[in-house]
Amino acid sequence: ENSTYPDGAAADRGNVTEYRIICVDENGQPVAGCTVQFCSDDTCLMGKTDENGIAAFQEPPGHYTVHLLKPPAGYAKDSTEYTAPEVYGDVIITLEAA
Repeated sequence: ENSTYPDGAAADRGNVTEYRIICVDENGQPVAGCTVQFCSDDTCLMGKTDENGIAAFQEPPGHYTVHLLKPPAGYAKDSTEYTAPEVYGDVIITLEAA
């Protein structure tokens, strides 16, 4: 699933205009099916990682925290609160085998 942006939307930054939560295993391989939560001070969005281990959120730049709500079968729970970069970027969650 590729995201498309209006022409010039990312031109001033020259890079991504979204936050990506990436789930990988201990070998760095992508993990699909991670249920993640992407929260601002007043709203939480939920997403699930795709076959590339990515859940993307197109939200304005700001302060966000990320939680792994539910790992896919075979992986351990992770209650860490991750902090997203202030202006777009990736949060990588490394899952341990259960």
